[in-house]
Amino acid sequence: MKLQLTLWIAIAFLLTSLCRAADPPEHEAIRQYRAYVAAVRAGDVQAIQKLVVPVSKPVQPVQAALIKLKILQERLYNATVAQFGPIDFKKEELWDGFGQPSDDDLKDIRAKIYEKLNVAQLLLKNPLTGDHDVSTLMVGRNNKWFVPISLQHDEEDDKKPPREPDAEEREGMLKYASKMNREIESILDRLHKKQFKSSAEVMKAYLAAMPVADGQIDK
Repeated sequence: MKLQLTLWIAIAFLLTSLCRAADPPEHEAIRQYRAYVAAVRAGDVQAIQKLVVPVSKPVQPVQAALIKLKILQERLYNATVAQFGPIDFKKEELWDGFGQPSDDDLKDIRAKIYEKLNVAQLLLKNPLTGDHDVSTLMVGRNNKWFVPISLQHDEEDDKKPPREPDAEEREGMLKYASKMNREIESILDRLHKKQFKSSAEVMKAYLAAMPVADGQIDK
């Protein structure tokens, strides 16, 4: 009887192990997003270009400027932390979500797939709340998933898939990204010269550089 009981315990343990091994594989959109984050951190433009959504020729300059902006934002965050130490997001909320997600943020990602739109909504765990309320999107093209840099969402109808920006939108996006790229490069230069006293001052300079009206973009 003792042998039979031991046998059943062994079988139960084996079945539990098999159930754990049979967990569904991670969605491809999640893997692609992690690869994109790694490429932005590394400043690897060629790798990023393979992970962002392919766009038509008129949109390519906009996308290139936005890719540079992502890289510079990440560089600014890392340089700030290197100089002033880890940022307390509870005290400096404006830094929360700046740059790319941390390794901890990337550990637990959930995906909601909207097949009709060919869109995947990725939900990251918010370190401040513990909930999966930080959202980013991926788009599907030819059975592959891409980061939708430069694509636009229809504010009047969220049931429409992301689209390429029209000529007027492209102009505004390019002006904005180009201006912010110049401004961040200037802030990085000031940071390297130790002209800031805290991470809060760095963020203040970043916010001051942001255009608040169309007329300021050309300045």
